[in-house]
Amino acid sequence: MGTSTQTLEEQYSYLRESVSVNDTYVGGSHVMQYGDKSFTSDRVSQYMGILSPRETQPSAYSVLDNYDADLAPLFGNPKALRAELLERAVVEKKFMRIKEEALGGTLKVLQPHHTVLDWQCYRDSVNVFKKNCGPIAQHSFKHLEAFVSLCNAGVPRYRIEAAVLSVCGL
Repeated sequence: MGTSTQTLEEQYSYLRESVSVNDTYVGGSHVMQYGDKSFTSDRVSQYMGILSPRETQPSAYSVLDNYDADLAPLFGNPKALRAELLERAVVEKKFMRIKEEALGGTLKVLQPHHTVLDWQCYRDSVNVFKKNCGPIAQHSFKHLEAFVSLCNAGVPRYRIEAAVLSVCGL
């Protein structure tokens, strides 16, 4: 159901269900409603606004992925931009190596997942990465999908942890 036909109540219910993990809230958020609820039958589209085509033209920065938004201030400083991009390449390579090692030395294509099915595996994988590889920067969040895919594919946590330890040098 699109936002042109969806009511605020339907959107709330959908969002609440999608993050609550069957009302257990394990790893999910508590979506709440407060205040005056007399307008929940209104269509979401009523609150979206209408922009003219001129107002929707992309700006120089709107083409950046949100993970890369912090690169914009570096555009005027090629040396700093190069250093940041090199660091990002190192992080990306770490995640590729972790995935490869966890899969037994192959870069088998896993189904990309945007929904975590095994929260314990995912949390443990992220925590072992942070402990052994360092903090996860904003631009690295997109690489956490590797842990989602590995966990959802049933790769044992001990293999993911061993891969992280191997890649991060401990």
